Amino acid sequence: MRRLAALSPLLLCLGLITAVYAPFVLEGKVQIHGDGVAFSVPMLHLLKQSLARGELPLWTELAYGGHPVFAESQIGALNPLNVAIAWLFDPLTGHTAYHFVALLLSACGMWLLARELGARPAAAGVGAIALVLSPLWLGTQNNLTISAASMCVPWLLWSFERWLRTLRPRDAALFALVGALAVCSGYPQIVHGTGVYIALRGLCALLDATERARLRAAPALTAFGLAAMPVLAGLIAAAQLLPLAELTQLSYRQQGVALFEAPATWYLRGLFYSLYDPADAVFAAGPGDAHAQQFMHFNLSGSIAVCLLAAAAVLFVRARGVLAHLVATAVLLNLGFGSSSPLWQFVHEHGLLPGLDRFRAMSAYFNVALCGIALLAALATERLAAAPTGRHNAWLLGALAAACVPLLVRTYSDWVSAWQFLAPAVLALALLARTRVPRLPLAVIACGALALEVFALRLQPFLFHAPELLREPPSTALYAGDRREDFRHFDGSVLVLYAQQNALSGRVAGGLGHSIEALTPTACVLWGIASIHGGMALDLARRRLIEQPMIDEIADPALRAAGTRLIDALSVRYLTAGAIVVPQGMPVAYRSADDAVVIFENPRALQKLRAYTRARAVPDATSALAALADTAPDTLIVECPDAACVQQSAPSAGPPATLRIRERTPTRLVVDVQAVQPGWLFVADANYPGWRARLDGEAVPVRSAQVLGKAVAHGAGSHRVELRFAPRSLQLGLGGSVLGLALALAAVALDRGRSAATNR
Repeated sequence: MRRLAALSPLLLCLGLITAVYAPFVLEGKVQIHGDGVAFSVPMLHLLKQSLARGELPLWTELAYGGHPVFAESQIGALNPLNVAIAWLFDPLTGHTAYHFVALLLSACGMWLLARELGARPAAAGVGAIALVLSPLWLGTQNNLTISAASMCVPWLLWSFERWLRTLRPRDAALFALVGALAVCSGYPQIVHGTGVYIALRGLCALLDATERARLRAAPALTAFGLAAMPVLAGLIAAAQLLPLAELTQLSYRQQGVALFEAPATWYLRGLFYSLYDPADAVFAAGPGDAHAQQFMHFNLSGSIAVCLLAAAAVLFVRARGVLAHLVATAVLLNLGFGSSSPLWQFVHEHGLLPGLDRFRAMSAYFNVALCGIALLAALATERLAAAPTGRHNAWLLGALAAACVPLLVRTYSDWVSAWQFLAPAVLALALLARTRVPRLPLAVIACGALALEVFALRLQPFLFHAPELLREPPSTALYAGDRREDFRHFDGSVLVLYAQQNALSGRVAGGLGHSIEALTPTACVLWGIASIHGGMALDLARRRLIEQPMIDEIADPALRAAGTRLIDALSVRYLTAGAIVVPQGMPVAYRSADDAVVIFENPRALQKLRAYTRARAVPDATSALAALADTAPDTLIVECPDAACVQQSAPSAGPPATLRIRERTPTRLVVDVQAVQPGWLFVADANYPGWRARLDGEAVPVRSAQVLGKAVAHGAGSHRVELRFAPRSLQLGLGGSVLGLALALAAVALDRGRSAATNR
């Protein structure tokens, strides 16, 4: 009974999470807002399909004109939770179940972290509620990868704090396992931010006299742990890290990306206030409306009470870990603010943080910072509750609150609910009452006050819908028969954004219908329709190279003759019109009943698999793009270091080879070729390291061709060409992962042997 009472604050938090997901738990309704159908559901769909085939989802031809989806890491194919969800549920149900489970696990992780640093159950409950029921954490529950990576953050911090306390090899191995899981969750920026946070925590430990003395007392164990944790984590995650590193080098982000920025007021408003717009008034008013501007914010802690409690941690900097977590949290908050922060500007200008320029938004650092805020709130609550009298602390907290008033006033708007002030008012009254009643259970009151705030403001952060809303649209009939395999789609609309509006808006359901009817990426994956676009983060640099030229030739038919365009060479048969581009000079193939979706047909699109007898050599993708404009359509543009690779091609045009597909899977293509003269087998599917070819059983080169395709040369006569995707980066990574797991087990065994020897 006593143990159950101790767990009651955690159970309260888990109960609130379950209340948020009651429509799913009780009625089977699902989430469709945000990145759900546009990204997460298709990723689970691809993972489920690959599991059914008994293989990893290494490649897909359904996105970006061919993409190494495993290397991208966002599919989370090595994350046990992703695999379990994909195996047990259909993708849409699994998407909702995943976020429900992720919230539950995040709460448990934060609870353990606060308990590890000395918080008693009620104070730890404050931390758990402050984290997982914040607008930020709830707001990420539409994107599979952000949710998965965020879930790992409190567990990583807990395992590191545990190792700092024990210095045991088994705890170093535990940290490495959790770190590897975070890497395999598929959102590198959150892992990057967590690494920065932990590095700052470790540095502060070395500067703290008490913690430094403990580390010096066991130099061998300290050195082993500090070396083993990052090395083991990297080795265990090598199967994901090496393919990801390879893709990063070939992606458009290699040269850095433009930074998404927002006013600092938006972030500060999100720290203090939970703002929801169920009436969709912002949409009706428009973003330029002065009244609507008062609503603009970025979801963060959304609680004055949590912010005040976290700030109160400055009163207890001598407690274990408090100063370190204050410093780490402050740094991560500044990184999240981006160019609004002088610290970020200094770090960015001097290149002090490798990888910072590879991220298009800094806001992911807030997911890490929020863990620090929630932890500090829990630790401050514990210290306030443990103090023998509350009079001194009440005065200090009053002064701290008064110092925050200017920020509260500056970020206040008439969108703020009066319920926002309930929890801080309850805390203030409890602190005043405690000056007269020292035994008043302050931590229990704080936990209850936050629970009431959640109940009043955040119990319905988004709407749930009937799963029947996601059904195959009539527009997929355009790709009937072999056209699904032979052609791909171009999305010139932004209709996918309809499904990314206010999660409490009734517009989301209708927006979803338009979005899937327009065959927007990556939802079209659900029906096996390939797209030249995608919803992932690391599309290849050569794919980005063709983006604007494609738009230009679609908008202006006079730019290139039909048959010589990129959309012809890369098998783009249908194009959805919209804000990005409206196709000109093409017939309408599909129009929705309300005219919201219009799809045009490109009759000159060539099939993905075809034969050539002529070829022209160019050195790189940029040269290939230029060559396509002034080369006859019957000539293949092949990238190779010199012209020798195309010398076997026929000097004049002749009948192309006949092709017969023997086998076709995402990672394997077997084609029988019957040719009267030498030529090339071409596939309008991106080339990438790991694609290998055999001609009649003999290894032959695979060449990049037509910018975003691959080709294999063949001679005259009958041949069998086999294309197979087997990246060496994955093979090496799997070897590293096996080694890392073996070393982690060895560390655990060593620790057990050492403990047994000590006990004897």
